[in-house]
Amino acid sequence: MVNKDESILHKRSTAEINANENALSIGVTKVNTTLSLELGWPPTGNHATKHTRSGVHYKTREASLYRSFVRNAVHEQMIPGLPLTGPLAVSWLLAPPDRRARDVDNVRKECADALTLAGLWADDSCKVIRQESFRWTEPVPGGRVLVTVEVMQ
Repeated sequence: MVNKDESILHKRSTAEINANENALSIGVTKVNTTLSLELGWPPTGNHATKHTRSGVHYKTREASLYRSFVRNAVHEQMIPGLPLTGPLAVSWLLAPPDRRARDVDNVRKECADALTLAGLWADDSCKVIRQESFRWTEPVPGGRVLVTVEVMQ
């Protein structure tokens, strides 16, 4: 059975999915203490972090662009009360771009880091995010990540 969140992801056209170079495209809806954000599929693994021969780590251009688009989109929403300081419950609905096997922690890390740098929440540690859940859906062109953030009482 496909729920409402999954159907939202699958109804997007290819043009919408690729809009803003896979950045935050749908925006944020705020109802009481819940925010929902639809993000593009993040660069992961070798596409996000590189290493020099001397051992220096750096973010790739692709990862920097993703973080920049997420930051700009969050700031454009002008959500009052940011950064969220928790405790938060975060649900991740993951619609990959294809059927290849993936590690959830690689996807989560890039998305969470981008949202932290954008100022959505104070930190993506267990001191702020107290509960997390992950669900995979069928692939969609370009990939999507639907993040639901609830302020816990």
